[in-house]
Amino acid sequence: MLSHSATLVRPVSRLVVVLSVSVGLMGGGLQSPVSLIEHLVSDSQGVHTATPTPSGPMLMYHPISTDQNGHILPWYSADPGESYDHVIHLVWNYWKNLPNLSNGIPASFQHRMAGQTAAIGGDQLAMALSSWHLLYQYSGDPSVKTQMQTIADFYLDYGLASSTCAWPNIPFPANSDGVPTVGPGFFHGDVMRGTGITQPDKAGSFASELVTLYQMTGSPRYLNSAIAVANTLASHTVVGDANTSPLPFRVNATTGQVTDPYTANMTGVLRLFDGLINMNQGNVQAYTTARSRISSWIKTYPLVNNKWGPFFEDIDYDSETEINADTMAWYILEHPEWNATWQSNARSILNYTASTFGNTDWHGINWPSYGVTLINEQTAYMVPGNSHTSRHGSVELIYSANTGDLTRKDAAIRQLNWATYMVDVDGKNQYPDNEIWYTDGYGDYIRHYLRAMAAMPELAPNNQTHLLKSTSVVSNISYTPTQVSYTTFAPSSTETLKLNFIPSQIVAGGLSLTENANLAQEGWTFNPTSNVLQVRHHLSNQITITTGNSPSHTPTPVSPTPTPTPTQPTPTPTSPTPTSSFLPPTSTPTPVSPTHTPISPTPTSLPPTLKASAMPTSIATERTATATATTTAQPAAPPLTEKLFLPLINKPETPLMPTRINDLEQRRTR
Repeated sequence: MLSHSATLVRPVSRLVVVLSVSVGLMGGGLQSPVSLIEHLVSDSQGVHTATPTPSGPMLMYHPISTDQNGHILPWYSADPGESYDHVIHLVWNYWKNLPNLSNGIPASFQHRMAGQTAAIGGDQLAMALSSWHLLYQYSGDPSVKTQMQTIADFYLDYGLASSTCAWPNIPFPANSDGVPTVGPGFFHGDVMRGTGITQPDKAGSFASELVTLYQMTGSPRYLNSAIAVANTLASHTVVGDANTSPLPFRVNATTGQVTDPYTANMTGVLRLFDGLINMNQGNVQAYTTARSRISSWIKTYPLVNNKWGPFFEDIDYDSETEINADTMAWYILEHPEWNATWQSNARSILNYTASTFGNTDWHGINWPSYGVTLINEQTAYMVPGNSHTSRHGSVELIYSANTGDLTRKDAAIRQLNWATYMVDVDGKNQYPDNEIWYTDGYGDYIRHYLRAMAAMPELAPNNQTHLLKSTSVVSNISYTPTQVSYTTFAPSSTETLKLNFIPSQIVAGGLSLTENANLAQEGWTFNPTSNVLQVRHHLSNQITITTGNSPSHTPTPVSPTPTPTPTQPTPTPTSPTPTSSFLPPTSTPTPVSPTHTPISPTPTSLPPTLKASAMPTSIATERTATATATTTAQPAAPPLTEKLFLPLINKPETPLMPTRINDLEQRRTR
């Protein structure tokens, strides 16, 4: 493992945990798809109203509300589905409406924190694709799919190693600090190790999302690019040992020199190989061999010794991480064929993350009295996070659904509840004790709520219609008051939906499916108590669900998008002409080295906790002072310090962020 000196990697510029907002209104769920402004207008018109009620101590942006047992309820509504739906749409609308910076692209495409100019997070764009894919099938909002294509095109246009490199055609994880000029080489290295260094695990994550995007759009570019990445990763996959993973954490893409030999983040790479093997695309034999090596290594080492680090782009020494461990548990639960002992494997990992990263006394609060254990990020930064706590909760719920063991179900829901308090009324989503990260608050946040709903449909909003889960990628979907129409990539698939109407007919490719008692064969089942519909189809990928009954509450209709015709091209990866909507400027400024000035954290603390038994059971939600101010509010453009593009020089030892933040008390070393 690494022997680098310990340096804090999570920059902290301010601590925001208490706000003076204490009056709000009981609200209803946000309809899907609908814009934040439309939702706030409906609030201002009195559609969702209740008497303002005092509540408990402030947690980030909102006062804590509890049930009759003193256990934490979600922000916004006592109903988790209503609350989660509301938060999901707030966060999406904030991301979608971020303004472009001076180089013509939004901050979320080039910076990892709002209001700062530090380079992008290593897995930031892949995380966004992961969440937006799930959000698209949930909402039917065409702008979600458009955003996915914009992200992928931008990264492919300006982020890949050349075809002549030792590790060709894979993306670099970082750009320069500041607001770099958009053009070739925009992404060109690693935050800690400098220009020319890439992270193969992040390449695998991104390419696995390209496979999904190909299945959504039918665009050969995404498939060919995913195959090119998979070819590179498979050709470099080794057997591995206790100190060397099958793929390194960091490597010089040009020379092939490994700088950091170990990471346990293999889930994205496994998903990439799985996707291509299942479609019989690319070098299937090589992918099968590489997948086998990685799987055997995980079973031999991380599952035994719990060395689940590192992951984060801004760390240069060994640090065990919740994300590597819990995403592997998620993969195992979704692929029980991976190992005969899949259930005990997943349980072992979840127990490890709970015991290693569980936080019960953050800011001196007795969180178990609220029925919740928070989840820290990594051993190098033992601070609980919105992403990490909600991820662990979602994987625990998937475990409950897949095994029937409901022991930890309620506690897992409360972890999701806790993370809703990090979201402000305008969609800001802040990492506690830290900043608004475009990873933790956006791409690595929404997906955990949507996966939780898929595992436990009771957590999806009532009186709304949503497709929650599909065994095949949903290429297109549209919702109307009395109908849901969607197309899956594969003709054979099973979907789970929660409806706000009683289905009367389900058609697959023009043929009516039969309502059955179970899904042992093609057909559908509907539970009128839970409003959960399950559809199994084999012969057609085009499904229409209709009702003859008028629903009491319907999602806002959206215009259906054209159904793509998936193709199976013969991959010939090339260096394509940029197709991104972000074009490079006509002139390039003289490059200079950027500077980065850390901002000192301002220590504050949560107010003293109240006894759980004294907590009110009602929910307090916030609203801005006037409807006019709310409906016109847009995410503020982050303040910028203009810097010119860092020259592309072959000095891997030169960090892209030359100045780091000093250690904090929360840092832990092994």
